[in-house]
Amino acid sequence: MNNKNKLPREAIAMRVTKELHNGNVVNLGIGIPTLCPQFIDPKKFIMYHSESGVLNYGEMASEGKEDTNLINAGGQFLSWDTPGMSVFDSAKSFSMIRGDILMLLY
Repeated sequence: MNNKNKLPREAIAMRVTKELHNGNVVNLGIGIPTLCPQFIDPKKFIMYHSESGVLNYGEMASEGKEDTNLINAGGQFLSWDTPGMSVFDSAKSFSMIRGDILMLLY
């Protein structure tokens, strides 16, 4: 496939969010999955999980509000503005993945 026919990363992330349902707990891995929160229908409640040890995060941090202690799996800065967000160590994060707590892994 040449680059001319390649879908933009944002289009892929937008399509993935259509597969997410209200109440899902979803792990978003590195790369395209980290774009998903910006495209989710605001009427849906989706909890996002990152291997870095964050559950129930939302959008990326705006410029000037970056906190090096709060990043997603891709190293992007997250916002502290999501009510109910929790942070924990990566060992707990991976035990959540192994323990079938998460519904979808992208």
